[in-house]
Amino acid sequence: VPPATMSIGLTQDSTHAIVVRGRDNDYQTVTVISTGTEHMPATFAVKKSAKATATTATMNGTAATFMRRAMVVKTLVLGKAMGGIEKRNVVYSKGMGVYIMQAEAVGTFFMIPPKAFTATGAFEPKMASTLVPGHYAVVPMPSDKNSFLFTNVRGGVIRLDMKGHQVANYTCPGGHGGALHAGKGWNKALFGCSGQVTIVSDGKVPQVEYLSTNASMPRVAAFIKGTGDVWWGYTDNTTTLWRISVAAPGSASSIRPVPTYGQPAGWWSIWDGAAFLGLQQNGTLTMYDGTSGAVLSNLPAIPSMTWAQVDEHVDQAIKPDLAMVGEHAYMTSPWTSEVVMLHLDKASKQIKSVEGKWNVGGMPTRMVMVSAQGK
Repeated sequence: VPPATMSIGLTQDSTHAIVVRGRDNDYQTVTVISTGTEHMPATFAVKKSAKATATTATMNGTAATFMRRAMVVKTLVLGKAMGGIEKRNVVYSKGMGVYIMQAEAVGTFFMIPPKAFTATGAFEPKMASTLVPGHYAVVPMPSDKNSFLFTNVRGGVIRLDMKGHQVANYTCPGGHGGALHAGKGWNKALFGCSGQVTIVSDGKVPQVEYLSTNASMPRVAAFIKGTGDVWWGYTDNTTTLWRISVAAPGSASSIRPVPTYGQPAGWWSIWDGAAFLGLQQNGTLTMYDGTSGAVLSNLPAIPSMTWAQVDEHVDQAIKPDLAMVGEHAYMTSPWTSEVVMLHLDKASKQIKSVEGKWNVGGMPTRMVMVSAQGK
């Protein structure tokens, strides 16, 4: 894997991890790792002989997933300042059936078919250019087969088709983060902007909402999934969250500030938004309620960190990361070279204890979880 890793994300089936090096390097690389996860369907083809036609065998009528040693399958030089990984996943358009990555320094998008990441697949993505450099947040609508939404720090939420044509443009000054809210039979894209949150619904005639935030308060730079139709907007190292209630098309969404405990340097949604976690600079992990934002539990997790140890930029990852498996949270501790395992009780919504620590060497930061269950 190239040095100075910035982000790592999984493909939809967890068979490949895409590693992006820090976005300020001239020779930007995207490394594709086969995670070792292999899915075997419940039925599969078996040839009886060289001349026989394929027949069907079964594995007790159930599918299975196997794990083998991970390996690097290809390294790509796509452009400078690569983006396209959000919340441990490569951005994927279900409607278009492609992954979307972008060279932010030149404003070029790469629409990549899933097979292109495999060891034997040719890397032949479709490309579209906006010719506008800057940090992007991309949110594809699942029902949209011809275009996707994105915002840029230079402003605007733009709908771009696969030929690079701007189909629509909605107001979003200083755009930064994005998220997709899946309602019951409908979807809305959320974008953090300076002084507001812009929300765009799916459909032929999208409903567009502009939720105002106080200009003197922290902006919404990213989002945490909450309970049901609730999302939480945040900026790292601030004492205020924004509670966003996303309404179905035809109704009005709402937003309000909620003072929060501490100044977390990292946030993670858990248990499908029933709760979320914030890591304080002093190393304490805090659990918050996914509906109200109320503090539920605190526990020292890793050693205290200085401001310089959490003040992350786009050249490389330096902050801790966290991933959940059931009721266990695994957290990286970059400055002690450790991965820490914590027990979280879902029924009581409490952080119970630190159950283990492993010294893995180096400086572990970003983390994704894969298993023989494909999760």
